[in-house]
Amino acid sequence: MSLEDCANVAQICGVVIAFVGALITWNVWRNDKREKNIAAVYEMFKNIRLVDKVKEFMYVLDYGEHWYDENFHKRNKKLDEGRVCIVEEHTVDSYLSVLNFSAYMLHAKAFDEEQLELFDYEFRRTLVNSELQNYLYNIWHFSTQHQMICPFADLVNYAREKGLLRTDFFDPNACKNEKFPKYLNW
Repeated sequence: MSLEDCANVAQICGVVIAFVGALITWNVWRNDKREKNIAAVYEMFKNIRLVDKVKEFMYVLDYGEHWYDENFHKRNKKLDEGRVCIVEEHTVDSYLSVLNFSAYMLHAKAFDEEQLELFDYEFRRTLVNSELQNYLYNIWHFSTQHQMICPFADLVNYAREKGLLRTDFFDPNACKNEKFPKYLNW
């Protein structure tokens, strides 16, 4: 074997070693990304399913209880029966923030639909609730009117893409014909 043949073999070996190294690096990166995604999904899961006030709000949605009315955005609100409202605005916002972040991560392609199938029930059950749509309608149009980005824009866009919103959700005049209530000043 000549010196030139040895150089060619060494060159081929170098290419093979570099290729194998690249594959190993890619596999480590992919596994690390998967582990980080699992950790992030678990944190979202905990925030939705294990926080007591958020769980209570999910039950309110599940059982169709009335919670969003003209008094919702006021502090120390009372219901007609005189009992304290069981749904607090910051609880709704916390819950929606987790779903909004999930929708953002989907849009940014940091997660894929398969990774968030765990939350499919929460997305669908939440977004088809008429009172929640009324709440989002008010927040969306308040933000738009004041030239701000809606704090739940990614969630609203996800709902639009999935066909989960009422057809006139983006019409600011829908509140005039009583399809949506207007509880915020916009």
